[in-house]
Amino acid sequence: MNGETVSIFIITIFIAILIIFIKQQREDIGISMTVITGVLIMLFLIKYIQPILSFIMNLSGTTSFDNEYIMLLLKILGISFVVQFACDICKDCGETSLSTHLESAGKVVILAMSLPIFEKIISIIMSTI
Repeated sequence: MNGETVSIFIITIFIAILIIFIKQQREDIGISMTVITGVLIMLFLIKYIQPILSFIMNLSGTTSFDNEYIMLLLKILGISFVVQFACDICKDCGETSLSTHLESAGKVVILAMSLPIFEKIISIIMSTI
């Protein structure tokens, strides 16, 4: 863990404490600060995602596994992060029910996107029988 990562953790903890105090006076500003901080953290993480994607793509080039499935898995992973982020925002706004519905919708989308992978796994199993 480098110094930059530790700094973002410390800044986030500081902002979280600040948000607690601000929400007591102005809940709308506190929620806005929560969303903005979350977006900034996600933007900070982008530079760490590129090396991971490059590693996965290089690894997939050395195997016979189709890149289409790896890209699909990465999209599913991205959707799970976005849905979780949106659910957390809903919870922060006090919309627990909406968060639950959004989470269910995300699961359905991920399941639908996973069907080609399930189909490939079943075809591999059937070809070995």
